[in-house]
Amino acid sequence: MEPQKEDEQPIIKNRKKIAQILRERRKELGYTQEELASLIGIKYNSLNRIESARFFISTKLLLQLLDALKLKIIFTPRNEDEGVIEKK
Repeated sequence: MEPQKEDEQPIIKNRKKIAQILRERRKELGYTQEELASLIGIKYNSLNRIESARFFISTKLLLQLLDALKLKIIFTPRNEDEGVIEKK
């Protein structure tokens, strides 16, 4: 994942995109799923389900993952014509 300027950040509209970003960042940092799961105190299969977008993640767990992966969330106002959630 190449660094992007703050005004070029991707718009995330579904959990599949979140899962993809988390998985790619974990790999960039050289963690296995087992290592990252252990680092944040969850089971490997839970992390596997998160990275496969088959698991609804709590805010607390998302923040733990972001911290471990050295990521941040940026909130910005959206245009009126931008949808918030992309349907399947």
